Amino acid sequence: MKLTVVRRFILGVTIIAMDAALLSGGCAQQDAARKTRSAQGADLAPAGAQLVAIGALPLSFVMAQPGIVTVVDITTSELKHTATITDPVSARGLLTIDPVDRAIVVSPSASLQDRIVLLTPIEPEHRYAIYFSPLKASELPPGRGGTTPLPATRPARR
Repeated sequence: MKLTVVRRFILGVTIIAMDAALLSGGCAQQDAARKTRSAQGADLAPAGAQLVAIGALPLSFVMAQPGIVTVVDITTSELKHTATITDPVSARGLLTIDPVDRAIVVSPSASLQDRIVLLTPIEPEHRYAIYFSPLKASELPPGRGGTTPLPATRPARR
C-alpha cells in the first residue's frame, strides 16, 4: 500500500513538472516570436500589414493593387515612411529603397523612368523592412476602385 502511495506521489510530481515545462516552453516561444516581430519592425507597421521585403539595400516590392506601404528602419527601430497608394497606375508599380539615390521611390511605369520620390534621405547602410496592407474597394477614393486597365507598355504586334 505504501508503495502505491509513493508511486502516485512520484507520478503527480512528474505530471506537475511536465506541465510547468510545457507552459514555460510556450511562453519562451511566444517571447521569441514577439522579439522576432519587433526586430522586423512589425510593432511599427499597421495592424494586419504583411512583411513583403526585409534586409540590406537595395530593397524592392512590386505592388499589385492599391494599399498602404510602410517602411521601417530596422537598424534604428524607426518608422521611416507610410504612404497610401490609391492611384491605379502607381499601385501597380515598383517601390524601391534606393541606396544610390538615398531615397524611397515609386516607379509607376514599366520603363522605370518616371520615379516619384517618397522620402529622402535614407541611410544606405541600414537594414529596412517594407510592409504592405491592401486597401478594400470601400476604402478607395471615389473613381479609384475596381480593376482599372493599365496603359500599354509596349506597342501591339501586327
